[in-house]
Amino acid sequence: MSTTTHYHLMNELKQRHKVIAELISNSSVVYLDVPFYRNVGDLLIMQGTLTFFKHYSIQVKFKSSWFNTPESRIGSKDVLVFQGGGNLGDLYYGCQHLRESLIPKFTNNRIIILPQTIHFEDDKKFQRCCECFRKHPDLHICVRDQKSFELARQMTDNVYLLPDMAHQLYPLTATRATENATLGLFRKDIEALPVSKEFRCETITDWNLMFSNRNKLIVTAYRISRALGVIGLNSLLGAFTTECWIKASRSLTKSAVKLYSRHSHIVTDRLHGHILACLLDKPHVVLDNSYGKNSRYMQCWTAKSDLVTLQIDSAEVSDGGR
Repeated sequence: MSTTTHYHLMNELKQRHKVIAELISNSSVVYLDVPFYRNVGDLLIMQGTLTFFKHYSIQVKFKSSWFNTPESRIGSKDVLVFQGGGNLGDLYYGCQHLRESLIPKFTNNRIIILPQTIHFEDDKKFQRCCECFRKHPDLHICVRDQKSFELARQMTDNVYLLPDMAHQLYPLTATRATENATLGLFRKDIEALPVSKEFRCETITDWNLMFSNRNKLIVTAYRISRALGVIGLNSLLGAFTTECWIKASRSLTKSAVKLYSRHSHIVTDRLHGHILACLLDKPHVVLDNSYGKNSRYMQCWTAKSDLVTLQIDSAEVSDGGR
């Protein structure tokens, strides 16, 4: 059951996205960098963004992933809208390459980057990005935390501090917990820290581990879509495969909701492990990722929720029996 403080906070975060609708105004949108992979966090961002477009009656001309964008279909009056997330930086090549490739080509179009966390390991790559972005006269960057805001101000004067687009999905409906048990959702990738403390987790998993029975199908669909881009069939079939993927991806987020619903408490070092718990009104503990993304986000947006606890120090997590 949602508490009053949490309920009002979540609804207030949804309202903050209105400024993006005002930037788009009555223009049609090209929605870029659709996540064609099994990261539930990015899929929640995408589904929140699509909900946002629908809520504000925004016309979406077409949607595409980073590897299958048909540039010839982008009109002179279209607003280019890039997916939000945590990939503005040098950790994830494809998404950043798409931004640095398209932004210099479409200087007459308004461009909006939806709420991102910015992180560069290499200062030279950061400076190159700043030089690329600064040349665009109508680039608007939305960021999810104060440090990213300071970095984005070196890229453009048009910077907005806003919460993650997944908040547009609030509230999601969870069934009553069937187990008085804790779910541990922990990263297995380049953003992972040694996982923390004496939490007894009856289930321990990560996004990709949830879908082991569907991994081959997802990888096959990704390869087919990417191959279409390589051979130049973006305009004909790219939009179709993207729409098919968007529909199929809903089953992945539903699986995550079902897993969360079974457990009474959550412990996670994933930002969208935290946000999904917020969307479901689940009490949870948040650990940080490798560069402080989670704590930076919470300090801006969710720390006041009475369902959330931030744990900074680290120690061992016990497996209570998966």
